[in-house]
Amino acid sequence: MIKKLLIVAVMFGTLSSYTSNVLVENKITNNDINNISVVIKDASGTVVQLSTVNYKGDAKALFDYSQLEKGTYTLEIDTKFQIEITSFKVTEQGVEFFDKDVQTIYKPIFQKEDAKILISKVGLDSNKMKVELYYENELIHSEIISSENPILKRAYKLDRTERGDYAAVMTSNGRVYTEKFKL
Repeated sequence: MIKKLLIVAVMFGTLSSYTSNVLVENKITNNDINNISVVIKDASGTVVQLSTVNYKGDAKALFDYSQLEKGTYTLEIDTKFQIEITSFKVTEQGVEFFDKDVQTIYKPIFQKEDAKILISKVGLDSNKMKVELYYENELIHSEIISSENPILKRAYKLDRTERGDYAAVMTSNGRVYTEKFKL
């Protein structure tokens, strides 16, 4: 218990914003598209198709939508840095994409530098995020961040003497992002 309190005290004492050279692109470039995950959900949110592809170009063109029943669906294209969500409708005439309603969710970027964990996230899609840090599967720090600043930058300094398995978990937009690392 004393170890955990010491770790939390060190973290709170050194918690600060940081600047780093992390680059988050607002658009997907051809270099970013490797092993993208493509998910099609029906109107109730049930996954009707899930696949991983290694493709450069418009991933919407990869699928035969005529196999889907008539109705409204969402297409989620999940790349390394972002998730792009597009709605579409399957009718007797074909497929109609609602490109004007595209939603982009930016994923957090986790970095480990020595005994520090750096977390950055473009929060244009959400201004409320929850960050949790775990040491050996036990919660050692939790905070809810609500900010008008669309870019979250946090640095958490860990106790160098506490070697083992750590995990950083961020919850934003109803999605959970986890990064595991060793110290």
